[in-house]
Parts: sequence; C-alpha cells; structure tokens
Amino acid sequence: MYSLLYMRKPLITLFALFFLFGKSQAQEDTILVSAQQNAHWNWYGNIDQWAEFPGDTVSYRKILLCYTLGCPSTGCSEWDYTTSIQVRHRNGEMDSTLSTSPWYQLSSSIPDSLNVSVAQPWVTFYDGSGTDSVLYEADSVFVIGDPQNPTQVTDTVLLYQGHYWNYYFDAMGNTTDSILVAYDSTWMNGSYQYYTSFEKIVPIELARFITPYNGTVPNSWSRTIVFDVTDYATILRDSVEIRAHYAGWQDGFTISLDFHLIEGIPARSPVSVEHLYNGSHSYGTAMSIENFLVPDTVSIPTNAVSAELIMTPTGHGFGDQENCAEFCPKDYYVKVNGNTEYTQLMWKDDCGWNPQFPQSGTWLYDRANWCPGDRGIRYRHDLTPFLTPGSDLPINVDFEPYSTNGSGGTPSYTVDAHVISYDAPNFQHDAELIDILSPNNNYEYSRFNPICATAKVILRNGGSSPLTSVMFEYGVEGGQTEIYQWNGSLGLLDTAVVELPIPGPSFWYGNANRFHVSVNEPNGVTDEQLANNQLSSEYELVNSYESPMVFTLRTNNAPLENSVEIVDASGNIVWNRGYTLPSTVHNDTIVLPPGCYTLHVHDSDKDGLSFFANNDGAGYIRIKKSNGIIEHNLNPNFGAGHIHAFTIGYNMDIAQSGVTPSVTVIPNPTPGITQVSVTGIYGESSFRLYNINGGLLWEGEVMIRNEGIVSVPLEDYPAGVYLLHMEHSDGKIVKRIIRQ
Repeated sequence: MYSLLYMRKPLITLFALFFLFGKSQAQEDTILVSAQQNAHWNWYGNIDQWAEFPGDTVSYRKILLCYTLGCPSTGCSEWDYTTSIQVRHRNGEMDSTLSTSPWYQLSSSIPDSLNVSVAQPWVTFYDGSGTDSVLYEADSVFVIGDPQNPTQVTDTVLLYQGHYWNYYFDAMGNTTDSILVAYDSTWMNGSYQYYTSFEKIVPIELARFITPYNGTVPNSWSRTIVFDVTDYATILRDSVEIRAHYAGWQDGFTISLDFHLIEGIPARSPVSVEHLYNGSHSYGTAMSIENFLVPDTVSIPTNAVSAELIMTPTGHGFGDQENCAEFCPKDYYVKVNGNTEYTQLMWKDDCGWNPQFPQSGTWLYDRANWCPGDRGIRYRHDLTPFLTPGSDLPINVDFEPYSTNGSGGTPSYTVDAHVISYDAPNFQHDAELIDILSPNNNYEYSRFNPICATAKVILRNGGSSPLTSVMFEYGVEGGQTEIYQWNGSLGLLDTAVVELPIPGPSFWYGNANRFHVSVNEPNGVTDEQLANNQLSSEYELVNSYESPMVFTLRTNNAPLENSVEIVDASGNIVWNRGYTLPSTVHNDTIVLPPGCYTLHVHDSDKDGLSFFANNDGAGYIRIKKSNGIIEHNLNPNFGAGHIHAFTIGYNMDIAQSGVTPSVTVIPNPTPGITQVSVTGIYGESSFRLYNINGGLLWEGEVMIRNEGIVSVPLEDYPAGVYLLHMEHSDGKIVKRIIRQ
C-alpha cells in the first residue's frame, strides 16, 4: 500500500525561506511525500513501506528528509541502537538463482521413490476387541512431466501405496501375526534444474542515526533531524520502497519520515547512484569485513563529469584488547584503479558536545564515527580525477588490518557505500546559504545557543567559479539591517562558517524572535540562483545578570581537568581561572561593565563535573547575585564543556525592545525638579543639562533596562530654556525643557 500521496505547498517549516525585512515570503513549490508515520520500532527488524514520488519531469533544487524519532506509549528505549533509512532500489538489472523441481510429488511430501499398487489394498488395525480393517485411501500424485516448464503440474494420478505390513491382534491387543502387503511397481523420483530470474534490489542508505539513551525521557519526547538527500533525486522517483531499519533488541521508538522536495535547479544534477556495499560484518575475525569489502566496478554514465564515493561506517561491539570496534579509532583506505587514493580515520571525537545531554548511559564517550543521539558520519571522496565517462571504474575499500583476541563481544562495522555521478555545474556564480548555526533554536545547535554576539551561518559556493566575495544582509525581524562583506576562496560546493558581527544591543530590538539573513553579489556580479539566498531562524534570548555577579564552582576529585573563562563580544578574555583543590567550593565575584559575554567551561577529560561512570565524584556550577541568590544552575553532567551566553546591564526582551526609544519630560514647563521618563533603552545612558549658551550645568550616568525615571535638578537655576542631552548605545536624544 502506498503512503499519502504527495502534496504541493510553500515551504514554511524546516528550512523556511524568507525575503528580508518586510518583503514577501519566498514561495517555492514544495512537494511533501510521507513514508512511515509514527511506525513503532519495537524489536530488531525492518518496516518497509512504498511511497509515491513524482516522476522524472520535475527538477528539485533541494530534497530534505525530515527524520522524526519519538517515544511510543510504552516509553523510549534506554539503549543506543543503530537505525538506517534506505531506498530498496530496483535498478533494472536482472539476476537469477539455480532451482530444482521434482518429477512428481505428493500433496505433502516429495519422496525419493514410491512403491505403488494398482489394486486397492486393506489396512488392518486393533478395534478394542480384535482385528478390523479398512480400505487404503488413494494418494494423489502430481506429475511434472514437461522439463521446459518444471514448475507446472502436467498430470494427477491416483495411486495406492504398497510394501507395508498389516498386523493382526487378539482380544487383548497383542500382535498375533503380520502380512507384507505387496506392490506392483516402484516409481523413482528425480529433479529438473532451472534458473529463476528476478530484478535486483540494492539498498541505498539515505540516513543513519544512532538512538540516544532515552530510558528517562517523558513519552512526549521527540526529535526531528534533517538530512539533505538531494543527491538521490534519480532514485526518489515514482514508486519507491523505503526501509526503516532498527537494530535494537528492545522496545523501542517511533519513526516518521517526511520528504520535502523543493522544486528548482540544484548546483549540479545527479545522473546515477551505483551501489557498492551495505551490511554489518565482523572485524578482526577469520570471516572479517574484508571478505565483504571486495573489489568492484561502478559504471560511469557518458554524461557524467564528476563523481563521489559516499561511505558511512560505524563501529559496534567492544570488550577485546582495544575495545574494538566501538571504542577504537581505525582507518579505511579507498583504492581506485588499484591505487590507494584516500585514507580515512573512522572516529568521532566530540561526543562530549552531544546536543542531547545528559543521557542515562555513557553518552559522552567518543566512538567509531557516531555518538548516542546523533548521526552516523558520512564521508565523501572525490572520484572526479579518475573518471572516464562511459567506462567502468574499479573501486575497493580496505580496513586497517586487525585481529581480535576474542576476549569480548565480536567487533563489527556497519557499512554503506555507493557512488553518485553528476553532470556539469548548472551555475557559474551562485552563493548559497546552507544553514544558520546561531542564533537558532535548532536542536542540533543547542550546545552553543542562545547567543548575544556574533551570528554564524554556513555559506556554500554553488557555482563553477571560485567564490571570493559575497555581501550579507542580516538582522532581526522589525529591527535594523546590517551589511557585511565576506572575502575568501571557496571552490565548487565548498563551505565556510561565516561569522556576522553584532554591532550592539540595539541589533536585537525587534518585534519577534526571528533572525533573517541573505547573501547577494557573489564575486560582485548577479547571483544566478536567487532561491537559495535567504534563510531565517527562530531563537531564544540569553539570560541577563547583574554586576557584580558571583560565579560558584564546586570541584570534584579531578579539579585539574576544569577551567573557566568569560569573553566579551569581541572575543577578548575578561576573566578566567583554573582549579587545583579537589571537592572545594570556589566563589568568584566578577565585576563586568554592561555588555554581551560568553562563559566557557572546559573539561580536559570531557566527562564533566558529575558522571556516573567514573570515580571523580560530583561538583556543581552556579551563577548568583552578589547577595547569594542563585540565578542559574548549569548541569554538572555536561561532558566536554558548557557555552553559556549572557548580558550585563540590559536584556534582550524582544517584546519590550520593539518600543521606539523615547524621552518624555514631566512636567514641562517645570517649576523646579523635573522627571524624565525613558522607554525603549537598554544599558548605560549619560545625561547632560546645558543652558541656552551651551554651558554644562549637570551630568549623570544611569543604567536603564527598557524603562526608567531620571530626576533632573533645575531648582537652583533661573527661569529660561535648557537643553537635556541623553546619549546611549543607539544614539542621542535632545529634549528642550522650560524652567518657569
């Protein structure tokens, strides 16, 4: 049965695209194709479902797979299991298997020979008082008499079996005699051999995700991870069988798969996907993975100008001398035309920065190309220098030699590898925004969000010409627009993380927590692909603290592993310290001027201040007011570190900061002391009172958080006209005051 039929709609959720600052939203035709929806992964196995994609008449600029993992009503699993989303691709190639068919068979068996009788014999039996008998029932013999059609029955014959014993009994049921029933002839059986043809089904992996240790999360928990599967456009056509594989030996999770197909022209169009390897195989044993990763060839289409080998290996199992394959870093080698062209280390060294933390298991240990609750890493190896269009390309992948001593579980690697070929680039000049890293509420970027300084975006060159410059426009919805010119050098499909400076607190003054960014003028010319030039993101606000603030850290039994620092908006370290005393509470009073800051907490062993699987004991981290009131607790089971942004002297309350800065004098005219009402201002503001001739009469510095009242002394001055100057981070406001 097919899934829901695809639907067209504007893309307004993940990867939502907006024109900036009051312009209309970018309306791209987007087709939604749903496969598994809340399918229950309750035990090791596959959930296969057909999905109906559009045909090959539509081109897609981007195809995104939204992989949503959730908890069933019985709760999520407490273990880290491998999941894989695959296309069971019919590539049009045929294969066959050698089969056999008997010359004849009974309804329930295939005998080697059959003794038959023409006459209907009797069968004796004990009836409780002596011997009785019944006529033997005939057997239906199905004859397959045509060797050219070895699966078709050509005749059915009724025969009686002979050559068996009839027994005679007395009244007590004792055997008194026996007679061998005769038979007339023997039918000898044989077999025909023939080949059964079928279309090949090759698994092509679209995504691999390792489940988190989720035994303690509520049943409402879910996460959506977005995979870019644009390269698989040639096989995501028409009727497609989607396999959701779960390698878990426990209940479980739910899985939903939604494909967003955004119409348009990609940077380069894929022309073929060729399968190489797929499966899980032991490592370091007599029947090791090298028996599986055998040399093969891939066919390069005549219109291909480039190609890449896509390789996803994840190591599992541990307990031998090196804790392979889950906890041992090993290499693999890509051989093209018999020569080793690439060496790749299969290792992920940042599990301690896992966005889902803490977890109930050993979530922070670095592993062989994966972390619990994260993607399996996909490596890409450029095959373009070795291509001859229209020819076969010999490829082989070898793993680093290893022999397990068998002291623990059998190590293994789960591997998927395929080759994708592409035609020529579709654009010469194309600057593409891939994603917003910060500010962004995206779950995968949560360890370094929210922010108050330096937005970060991923820029990609989608054109054949090297990208050396591009103009950025960015800001928050309803706020001011900033312009930044990036200079660098990116080849085709190369990416760079671009840091966009935040000029000050007023940058965040808008009417919604939404950040917009656009790029234009790649290399100073018109961008040939405008659809990928804009992105937006929702974001959260950072905490605001008072100065002086108190930073409290209680060390565990390994204090030398920890250090902390605070940096300002320009990246300058304004405070830092290390620790030497174990199990000790350290209180540091820190005086900071108004501004944006980021606290960095480091742990050299990447196991935090409190982790169940070591002997370091437990510590904690707190941010407090000068009077001891706790304003914020940082989770001590933080793995490799904490990144915590905050402001001093102002906050980023978007709802209030949307108010236009204003100053109102009450009363005006005034008989003496007057009060100045200030709204829409965040931070230190300076006030200066001048007479009509420009003479300075009074000045003061006041901290204002969106609104405040300032008293201006006029009772000692004669009647007349005075000027009040207020300067703040957003500029200057001048008010005329009349003294009666």
